[in-house]
Amino acid sequence: MGMEWVMVMTNSIITLVIVTHNNFTEKNGCIEDVIYSISVQKKVQTEIIVVDNRSSYYDCKCLKEIQKKYNNFILVFNDDNCISKGSLLNSA
Repeated sequence: MGMEWVMVMTNSIITLVIVTHNNFTEKNGCIEDVIYSISVQKKVQTEIIVVDNRSSYYDCKCLKEIQKKYNNFILVFNDDNCISKGSLLNSA
């Protein structure tokens, strides 16, 4: 499945929404690189929302560890793998 993302900017706040499913096992944790790159921006306020679509225990554990490192990081766990790229874009 991998990772999909959408970036929205309103009132000098950049919100990055990442939808993921088993990203760590497939992409070797590149999601943390994306989160770090957005978090270090100094000119605008940022927030990162990661929506996990029922990944493996290992991936969920990794996401929780990343969440501890960043104060602008919101983590949402879905009970199902229910969000697709099309529905995410239509809700933004």
